[in-house]
Amino acid sequence: MKLDEQQRRTAAASGCWLMAGAAYLILEAVAAAAYRPDYSYAHNYISDLGRPSRQSAGATIGSGFAWTMNAAFYLQGILFLVGAVLLVRARRKPNA
Repeated sequence: MKLDEQQRRTAAASGCWLMAGAAYLILEAVAAAAYRPDYSYAHNYISDLGRPSRQSAGATIGSGFAWTMNAAFYLQGILFLVGAVLLVRARRKPNA
């Protein structure tokens, strides 16, 4: 494998990992903004953001955008895995 191919795969792996973190933070913020009553990072669990809204004692509790938090978990996992595969392939020694 040529050096430029290694560099491209390493750069792609890095890009996947950076995108995974950024996408997670953005989607988490969207889900937290839609949470009712207001979401508190100090008092609520992160898993609360993945629960759909429901009525409890006459008040709405939960996130109207729960699907975004669940998508964030899946997307982050997939991008981390793709990045790892790309890095392993970039570091593999060519067959002689």
